[in-house]
Amino acid sequence: MKKFIATLLLGSVLLFMSGCSYSMLVDSSTPGIQDEKRYDAFDTWFTAVKHKIEKDDNYKKIDFDNDHDIEWFMTLLFKVWNKNITHEEFLKEGIAAYPNNRSAFEYFLNELPKN
Repeated sequence: MKKFIATLLLGSVLLFMSGCSYSMLVDSSTPGIQDEKRYDAFDTWFTAVKHKIEKDDNYKKIDFDNDHDIEWFMTLLFKVWNKNITHEEFLKEGIAAYPNNRSAFEYFLNELPKN
């Protein structure tokens, strides 16, 4: 598991260094993801939250099991950010998959734009 997490961290560094983004991990059939402005806005927001998390010693990271779960999470996160699903749906689905990570899902909800 530690090797997978190290690989994931290395992959994320490489994504950022190459100019790619986490939003590339979002399922391309997700409503709104094909809109380049929405896609870029989500990526900007997510990058800001990621930097905030890196400085927060209290944030409990979600240890994803595989790449599919990362895509699932990013798609779910995009859907709630883009208002395709409600906060309650995001939390319910997140906790169903990762019951020990409620605080991480709530953290992302609290970081969503207020408009």
